[in-house]
Order: sequence, then structure tokens, then C-alpha cells
Amino acid sequence: MVFDVISADAAAIDGGPDRTIPGIFGEGSGMRRFVTDRDLDFRAGYTKVVPSQGVKTFFWYDEFWVTLEGNAHVTATDRPTGEVIDRDLKPHDIVFIPAGTHIDMKVAPDAGQPFLFFYIAIPASNKQAHWLAAMTPEDVEDVRIRNEHTPESFAAESKRGAPVAS
Repeated sequence: MVFDVISADAAAIDGGPDRTIPGIFGEGSGMRRFVTDRDLDFRAGYTKVVPSQGVKTFFWYDEFWVTLEGNAHVTATDRPTGEVIDRDLKPHDIVFIPAGTHIDMKVAPDAGQPFLFFYIAIPASNKQAHWLAAMTPEDVEDVRIRNEHTPESFAAESKRGAPVAS
């Protein structure tokens, strides 16, 4: 990897049949990946969502956005707590989406222009996607049984089975 610069130009994003992640993005929308670290510790690029479209997805990694153009509405659901947060996004907003969040982002039909944002995913989504996609309901239940999925339960569980002081 070497120093590089690109322009975040909405017109440079392929929104056609060969667009990135067509299962997430409708025709006309898409993303352009800029850089992916060799060890998949991060990935960055920019995304365009055209008016009347949106994105619904779950984040199993942390992601940061810097909104560049347009406006959108996001409903973010923190899966561990169930908390729901609604926000309107506008140019120059800086957004943090923690792992474990489901978002439903929409661009209004009368928006007048696409919503364009720069993103950084940490780690790159494909670093862990291969095993997450293979998880069964039994695997998810195993995670719950271990009772380490909230800060409170992790703290309680960490006291059990701790090494005995000599």
C-alpha cells in the first residue's frame, strides 16, 4: 500500500448491473472501494445512494461515515440493547456505527441529489464475514449461553473460574 488520492465523485460510482454489493444497493446506487488493508484491519471508500432508495444492513464491524453531499434519514437499532435512534444526516456530519447495529437508511424521493458519504470499516467486513455467514441458530444460542455478550454479564462471568490466588 502506498500514498494515494482519489476524488469522491458520485458519477464515478458504478450504479449499473455490475455495481458493488447489488444485494444491498438498488440500481443507480453503489459504492467505490478505495483502499483495503492487506490484513483486512480496515477498508475505506465512498457510497452513493440515489433518491427514493436506501440501505438496510447489519454491521458486525465498526464503521465511520463522513457525509459529503445530500441528505438521508437513518434509523439505527443497537441489537444488544434494543435501543432505536433516528437521525437526519446532512453534508459534513460525522457518523459512528458500532458493531452490533442494524441500520435502515433512506434518501427521500424529492431529495434532488444522491446521498454521498465516505466510509471506513474497521475491520474490513470480509475479515469475519466468512464465519458469520455460516453461523447457525445453535451457534447464536451458544454465544448467548456463554453470557459474555453484555458488559454486565461479561464482568460477572469474568469473576467465575478466575485463577485462585496462591
